[in-house]
Amino acid sequence: MVDWRLYEHPILEFDRGKEVTIYLDGKPMKAFENETVAAALYANGLREFSKSIKYRRPRGFFCAIGRCSACMMEVDGIPNVRTCIAMVKDGMQIKRQKYLADYLSPFLNLMKLPPQVYMRLMTRPGIIYKPAMMVMRQLTGLGSFPKTIEVTSGNNEGALEHISTEFLVVGGGPAGMEGARTAAERGHAVVLFEKTARLGGLMHQAGNATFKKDLKKYSEWSARMTEQNMNIDIRLSTEATPELIEKENPDALIIAIGAVPYIPELTFMDRSKVIWAGDIERENINPGDNILIVGAGLTGCETALKYLQAGKSVTLIDALPREQLGLGTSPINAYYLFGILEEHKVDLYADTKLIDVTKDHVVIERENKKDKLVFDTVILASGMKAKANFEFIKSLRDIVPESYVAGDCNDNQYTIWNATTSAFDAAMAI
Repeated sequence: MVDWRLYEHPILEFDRGKEVTIYLDGKPMKAFENETVAAALYANGLREFSKSIKYRRPRGFFCAIGRCSACMMEVDGIPNVRTCIAMVKDGMQIKRQKYLADYLSPFLNLMKLPPQVYMRLMTRPGIIYKPAMMVMRQLTGLGSFPKTIEVTSGNNEGALEHISTEFLVVGGGPAGMEGARTAAERGHAVVLFEKTARLGGLMHQAGNATFKKDLKKYSEWSARMTEQNMNIDIRLSTEATPELIEKENPDALIIAIGAVPYIPELTFMDRSKVIWAGDIERENINPGDNILIVGAGLTGCETALKYLQAGKSVTLIDALPREQLGLGTSPINAYYLFGILEEHKVDLYADTKLIDVTKDHVVIERENKKDKLVFDTVILASGMKAKANFEFIKSLRDIVPESYVAGDCNDNQYTIWNATTSAFDAAMAI
């Protein structure tokens, strides 16, 4: 029998636990209780775990952290289990997901369609989407959950044992929707609380700029997929409170309530002149022709670009040195964004602080000198308050021991990537 494990190492020690037996397509294989399914299969010589969706090309052990789909297999009757994070247990039945597409691959290989074409096939019109996806899941090897499942005990973090666990998500922004969908797709019964009247959070405002159409499409897709999932009970206009969470008594909780913007104390705070960047689109405010934006992070720069493209005069200031601007996003994105701003002749001032706003002037400080300037509108984009929701989050976590904090409220960057990745990881950990 093939065994690719290391049993001796000059530095490392291996605590594999008790030896157990697992079955791949009915064939018994040696495994250990502290191994993941993928590690055990790889140690037994398996190199092909799945096939690509379109062309059915072989896919092997890749990321090993549950982020990709290369190792998805059927485990104890549950399809699409990421075997790299599912722990083995004695007698576990594992199957490679083989479907009609395996026989159609020679014909699919002849279809030289660019990705932007075949990724949109059968998604429009909306009326055919759901039945089309039911067929496509079978053709592509994605599978579907069985109507019944034998529930057993054991340590199995990736494959499901309880397919009716109540899983509560607080917040309907990008993180909340990602966490809810991921948990629902794994078989959990999910309840989602959103305090406003619609899903999406700040993505609605962020996606309104003409150069962010892709974000708007993603926001609409994310909300649509969440609303269409039958395992998700969406409760809009419902603000989560400790009392409500305690009444629901969930087995697990994802907290994705977003962050609180930093708003400095200013002499003149009338909303006709001073407004937070996130409120501009929501309240349909006309900022005038001469605009000052405070904060040259991603939000500030994109807001500046939007109004520059509309023919406005925009001044952008930030207290940080020029070389530190844009560090909260991808360096490539920041470099490209600042390049576009320069092309549109933005007035950018680093090492410049906002001191105050009065009815007639804006007071700034640069090179230890204070200046009074005149602007129609001051748009605040100075980032988020750190740990602003700490006490509220703690009150919820005290009620539900298995709680996860995802998205902007975890104070880690403030990006769509952080929101969706942290929520996905949380839902996969249940």
